Amino acid sequence: MVGGEGVTLYAPSSRLGMERETSISWEVPNFEDQLADILADKSVGRAVTVLFDGNDQTYRKEDNIPKLSPIDRPRYVKRKLELAFPAYPIRASLEIKPPKKKFGRASATAKIAPSYLFVALPETEQV
Repeated sequence: MVGGEGVTLYAPSSRLGMERETSISWEVPNFEDQLADILADKSVGRAVTVLFDGNDQTYRKEDNIPKLSPIDRPRYVKRKLELAFPAYPIRASLEIKPPKKKFGRASATAKIAPSYLFVALPETEQV
């Protein structure tokens, strides 16, 4: 997790779900090198997810995505994301699939196009 004080690393734990591994302050000399060494040592074979704890996060739900082929959809979503947040250097999207109905026709949910959550972060000293 990236925050105002520094970076805190968490790892999966069978006991608690997530467990704090270590924290590094922004003021530590050679911050980048130390963080890279810790990540290389502790995250071997694991995916790394970055959470940014800041006030300047921007979110937007995008519903107006037309039905497209699986090849064209990622490019279209990327263009929409760039148009939605042109001044933000860090952008990402997350597909939000419609909930599956337990009763009723299965084809009813297949006709609903998914929505997307767009997220953007401004450039800061920490990021």
